[in-house]
Amino acid sequence: MGNSGELSNLIDFLGKLAGCSVLFLGVAFCAGYFYSSAYLEFFDARWFLSCFTFIEFVVRGIWNAVYGAIGLVVLVVVTQSPVVTEQHLLWMARIVCYPFFALFAVIIFYDEYSNGAWGSVYKSYWVMSWTLLSLVVAAANCMHPVSSGHVIFKVFNVALFSVLSYSVLVGFPIVHAQEYAEELADNNRAKMMKAYKEGFAEVHFVVDSANGKILLLNKDTSLMVVEPTDGWRISKSIR
Repeated sequence: MGNSGELSNLIDFLGKLAGCSVLFLGVAFCAGYFYSSAYLEFFDARWFLSCFTFIEFVVRGIWNAVYGAIGLVVLVVVTQSPVVTEQHLLWMARIVCYPFFALFAVIIFYDEYSNGAWGSVYKSYWVMSWTLLSLVVAAANCMHPVSSGHVIFKVFNVALFSVLSYSVLVGFPIVHAQEYAEELADNNRAKMMKAYKEGFAEVHFVVDSANGKILLLNKDTSLMVVEPTDGWRISKSIR
C-alpha cells in the first residue's frame, strides 16, 4: 500500500509538471508569435510567418514565459499560504492592482493626445514588473474561495486579470517588436545586417530569418526570400 501511494504521488507530480511545461510552452509560443507578427508587419512581410517553426516562436517568447513562470510560483505561494486571508488579498489588490488599473485608464486617455504614450510606458521594466505583480494579485483574488463568493468583486478581478494577461502575452511583445523594427529602420537602415551574393555588388538588408530561410529587403523596398547555401554572405556593414 505504501509503494502504491508513493507511485500515485509520483504520477500526480509528473502530471502537474507536464501541465506546467505545456503552459510554459504555450505562453512562450503566443508571445513569440505576436512579437514576430508585429515585427514583420512593420516591413509588410507578415506572410513570412508561415516559414517559422513552433520552436522558433517559443525561443522568441521564452522570456515572457519566464516572467509568467515566476508569477505562477508567486501565485502558488500566495494562494497556498495559510496566513494569507481574504482581507490580506483585498488590501493587496487595493495597493497593487487598483493603482495600476487607474494608470492604465489614464494612459489610454492621454494617448489620444500624445501618440505613443502607452508604448513608452510598455518600454519600462518597472511597469512590466508591476504588471506581473498585479496579474498575480488579481489571479490570487479570483482563486480565493471566499472572494469568489462576491460576484461584483469576482467580475472585477476577472476583467483585470484579462487585461493584464493581454498585456503580458500580446501588448508587451507587440510594442517591443515595433520599437526594435523602428530602431532598425532609422538612419537609412544603418543598423540592419547586410546581405551580399558572391559576384554581385547589389546590397540587400536582412529583415528576418526562419527555418533556414532569410528574408531580405531590397533598396526599392521589395522583399525576397533566399537560402544561405546559395552563396549569400551576411555582414554588419557595407563592403
